[in-house]
Amino acid sequence: MAVLLLAAPIAVAPANASPITRSVTTTIAATTAVGKAKITASPKSAIVAKGKTHSFKVKATGSKLKYQWHVKKPKSSRWAKATGSSAKTKTLKVKADTGLNGAQFRVVVSNSRGKTTSRSAKLSVVASPKITTQPKSVTVAAKSKVALSVKASGGSMSYQWQSKAGSKWANISKATRSTHSFTAPTGQSAKEYRVIASNKAGKTASKSVKVTTVVRPTVKIPGSVHTTSGKSVTIKSQATGGSLSYQWERGVAGAGGKVSWTRIPGATGANYTFTAKSKNELDAYRVTVKNKAGKATSSETLLLVFSTKQDPFPIDKIFSMPDWLVTFFEPGQYPSDRPGKVDLFVDLALGNISDDVIDPADWIVVDYIGNNGRIYNDSGFTVTDSYRDIGPLLPMDFDVESSTGYGVVFADVPANAVKGGVWRITDHYDGSVEYVKGF
Repeated sequence: MAVLLLAAPIAVAPANASPITRSVTTTIAATTAVGKAKITASPKSAIVAKGKTHSFKVKATGSKLKYQWHVKKPKSSRWAKATGSSAKTKTLKVKADTGLNGAQFRVVVSNSRGKTTSRSAKLSVVASPKITTQPKSVTVAAKSKVALSVKASGGSMSYQWQSKAGSKWANISKATRSTHSFTAPTGQSAKEYRVIASNKAGKTASKSVKVTTVVRPTVKIPGSVHTTSGKSVTIKSQATGGSLSYQWERGVAGAGGKVSWTRIPGATGANYTFTAKSKNELDAYRVTVKNKAGKATSSETLLLVFSTKQDPFPIDKIFSMPDWLVTFFEPGQYPSDRPGKVDLFVDLALGNISDDVIDPADWIVVDYIGNNGRIYNDSGFTVTDSYRDIGPLLPMDFDVESSTGYGVVFADVPANAVKGGVWRITDHYDGSVEYVKGF
């Protein structure tokens, strides 16, 4: 079936029509020929790098269209006509600068049949991105929460966090915010991270940071250390856990053998090195290690110091020999029957720590070495009333088989040889020798 298409009638004035009739007819014809202005696509908001030129575009239908763009600047409530060579075209070209950040643009499209206004479009002006606050390396306990944060300037920022595997960086899925939060792994580890901050003006990478994961620490040190007075000694620790801090302590036995612990200033390394003195004999040492996962304290190590004539043990100091624990106490002197001479005496207590049953009277010899270098031998052991039981006084758990107390007398020592002298004790059972401060 044929379809007949009829064109819209166009008014045509007769040739003999009056001038008024001709004018009205012409106006009707012109109006009928011009289509009404209609916007089919409004301009779109845009994010533009500072200094770049952006084109706002409009699409409209109708005949003989005219365009006039308007702008509402930031912090203004009024629309004003845009100026410039493109302000009356369907494409408005705007150079982005910070003064136009947040400005809105719209266009009025018109013809003889009327006018229409587009929706407004916003201009966001951004600068090249710059990291203003870098993320920071952290040390955390295994399975704990981690939050890496960054701050960047430039405007309209996007973020992508990355982790390093070998020598290459890889994007982390869904890590697209300024703060990247995650749970640390279960074991001890260290991993690098960074973030890429970007906008329409470009992109920049933060510095790389390290997330170190640690586990609860453990530590151990040797049970005892042997050295000679005046020598350097190092107590070494073996610790695990990662990112550890150290603090060494010294323990000194007090009343009843109770140990009082004191931090050693500056002793914050994995090993503790110092110069041993006779006064440190039987001191105890330990170390505490810490990290983000917790802390651990080692068992004690006992320092055993061999004394010298230059650095003898103090009076009342408990010291060790291979088979004995010994202390000298309550020394004294009184005039001798011989002119220019004095008689010296001292009490000593011995605790047997040997598996053998040894009578100290058979093996122990005590001498006094005067300031003249001469040796004055004892006149023999006598049982003393001021006997001391060494066992309860010890800072460590020594197995004391038995304790014995003696008094020793030295006769006829020249009075001018006494001051500055030292006691010497020799165990002839094993040949060991120690020195104790004299008068």
